[in-house]
Amino acid sequence: MPSPCLEPHRCSSSTVTALCLGTALIGAALGWLSPRSWPLSRSTVSSSSVAVASPRSLSDDFASISNKTPAAPASPWADRWQETTAYASTPARTRALASLLEELARTDPQRALALAQNQPDWRLRDLLRDASVRGWASTAPAAAADWALNVRIEDRRAVVGAVFQGAVTDPDATVHLALRLCSADPEPAGDYGHAAIAALVNVGAFAQAADFSSAMGSEKYAFLFKSAYFEWARQRPAEAIAAAGKIADPQLSAQARAQAITGWSWADASGLANHALTLPPGPERTQALAESLPLWLERYPEEAAAWIQKNDTGPEFDAGLAALANQQSFLKSSPASALALAADISDPTRRTETMRSVFQQWAARDPLAARAYIDRSANTADRVTLSAILADTYPDGAL
Repeated sequence: MPSPCLEPHRCSSSTVTALCLGTALIGAALGWLSPRSWPLSRSTVSSSSVAVASPRSLSDDFASISNKTPAAPASPWADRWQETTAYASTPARTRALASLLEELARTDPQRALALAQNQPDWRLRDLLRDASVRGWASTAPAAAADWALNVRIEDRRAVVGAVFQGAVTDPDATVHLALRLCSADPEPAGDYGHAAIAALVNVGAFAQAADFSSAMGSEKYAFLFKSAYFEWARQRPAEAIAAAGKIADPQLSAQARAQAITGWSWADASGLANHALTLPPGPERTQALAESLPLWLERYPEEAAAWIQKNDTGPEFDAGLAALANQQSFLKSSPASALALAADISDPTRRTETMRSVFQQWAARDPLAARAYIDRSANTADRVTLSAILADTYPDGAL
């Protein structure tokens, strides 16, 4: 029999009302249970004309951006984003998401930042935020910098670093931008300076990094000045040393050169040692050998020891002899030879200190052999010194 409600003349008004209400409730429930997605769009606002908010916190700013960003039809970029977000969380997925947001932010920084803020995991959220800022700064560095200055202080250092990483395709402009940010926000200026130098060095803009460190003030921010020349010399030592030599102020020139020597030593200790042999005797040669030989011995002891024994020609090698004598594998296998090397040190104070260090370690491991070495020593002063060390090591007279 047909349902009475299919025949309008047989349905009461209350029945119709109840059916309509039920249909509405079912429709609402289905709408709530159906999957909801964030429509991805390419905003009509260009990166150069983005209205920069002045939030009290990063979350407030993200919320402001999200509210201002309109929805738009799907795009090839949106398809890639949806596909990538569907994958399980892995480092590769994180890198892919960051790359996508960096790409999007070049033309639509508002949407990129909003998508970053939507991530539930705070670590991923911060990574994607920085990627978005990098992309934004690559096309509109001034706007990105202004936005960064309004981020809460807990996040601002990382965001400013991302600005420099994005803007550094133009190193000279990055220097001016960094100086402006440091002037506008002086409290964390030292951290900003480190981030600027790191970004410049990463693209090989060493001269600009050095110029920036000088402009910041070599006295107030001496660590930036040192960092610039240290990093320069790690990759291009000859350039760094030449640049240090062109600094008009003799004191600053010496400081820059010292940092360049240290940087070169960390990157290529053997190369610096061989370079030192080409220098005339004097402070520069001594410094180069003092920096390079201990590091070379630490990393390649046999190679460095053979080089020292072949080239030792004077007091410039004292640091190398001291380092070699204290080199643990050498000291343990040939303590008498280590003491003989220490005895060859030219500087009296360093000679005594090195002999004391070597002999104390030997006596602690093998006191009888150490005692026999003293008895064989032809140097009266050394016998007295070493006997005193042995007595201090074994004060109860056990030997």
